[in-house]
Amino acid sequence: RTPNNAPSVDHFLLEMKIRDFFIFLGETFGDRLFLRDGMFPPNFRLPWRSTSFASYPGDGWTPSTPADRRFQAWQTGTTGYPLVDATMTELRRTGWCSNRGRQNAASFLVKELGLDWRLGAAVFQRFLVDHDVASNFGNWQYAAGSIDPRGCRLFDVVGQGKRYDPKRRYLRKWTSYRSYDVNRRRAVPLCEEGAGRARREWAKASKR
Repeated sequence: RTPNNAPSVDHFLLEMKIRDFFIFLGETFGDRLFLRDGMFPPNFRLPWRSTSFASYPGDGWTPSTPADRRFQAWQTGTTGYPLVDATMTELRRTGWCSNRGRQNAASFLVKELGLDWRLGAAVFQRFLVDHDVASNFGNWQYAAGSIDPRGCRLFDVVGQGKRYDPKRRYLRKWTSYRSYDVNRRRAVPLCEEGAGRARREWAKASKR
C-alpha cells in the first residue's frame, strides 16, 4: 500500500479536486463553458485568427486559409514542433495524453498559432477515451487565460520537452524527431502577432 502522505497520493487528490472544480463551474455557469471569451473573460484579448469553418471539421477536408493550415498541422501532429507533434500523435493513436503534453499543446494552439481554443477542445473531445465535458472545456478555458489567475500563461514547448523528456524516450516513441530543437524553415509558421502579444502579457503577469 502507498502511504497516505506519499506524493503520488497527494497528486491524485489534487487532480480529483481539479476535476470537481470544473464540474462545479459547469453546473454553475452552464453554456458559458463554451463561450469564446470564457466564464471569466481575461483583461486582454489575443488576436485569434478565424478559420474558414465555424466548428471542428473532422477529417477529409482541405485547408484553404493560413489559419486552416495551422489548425490542420496541429491536430495531425505535423507542426514541426516536436513536443506538440508527439502529444497530438499519441492522442490520435491511443486516446490518451499526459497532462504535461496537453498543457503544452493547448498553449501552442491558442498563443503561438493564434487559434480559437474551442477548436482544440473539440479535437480532444473527439479523441480522448475518457473525455469529460466540464474537465475538457474548463481546462481549455484555463489554457486560453479565462480561469487562470495568472492570465496569459505561455509554455515553452521546446524547453518543456528537453526538461521533462531529457532522454527523448517519449519523443522517439511517437515521432521520428531526434531532438526537441525546431527547424523553423520546415515548421508551421506561427501567428507572430498573437504569439508576441501572448509573450508580452505573460511577461507582465509573471511580474505581479
